[in-house]
Amino acid sequence: MTPDPIGLEGGLNLYAYVHNPVSWIDPLGLVGCPGAKPNYQGVSRKDALRAAKRDAEIPMNQHPDKISHVKMTDMNGRNILDSNHKPIETREYHFTKPDNYKIVIQEHSAGHIYGPPGIPGNQGAHFNVRSFDPKDGNAARNGKVPGTSEHYEFPRRL
Repeated sequence: MTPDPIGLEGGLNLYAYVHNPVSWIDPLGLVGCPGAKPNYQGVSRKDALRAAKRDAEIPMNQHPDKISHVKMTDMNGRNILDSNHKPIETREYHFTKPDNYKIVIQEHSAGHIYGPPGIPGNQGAHFNVRSFDPKDGNAARNGKVPGTSEHYEFPRRL
């Protein structure tokens, strides 16, 4: 029962009827937002990088304006260390698109593990497509460029 069965009181309607209740179910609420692209599963590092460039509308034959070597950090800004306790360096590929919009593709070959399997944020080797931050000349720390996936995954070489 609802105190306003035909919706005369206004306000947010947190419930909606779907067209086909047999096929439109998400009991755990795990379906992504409409329009969100799923992570790209590349067969190789090259394949994942090409997919990131394609989605970001960077011409395939375009080389980066600059390649930066930066230290990988965790969500708190602390350096991520390798098995020898040295900071892991990664690459950022800076591109200027034909419309002069600047984009940075971050390479996270080491991935990032925040805890046991299943912990949000755990991710194997991948690329991220980020916008350019003109204040410091680096990639934005978070977010993504519209039309791109959150991660462009690739198998890690050992």
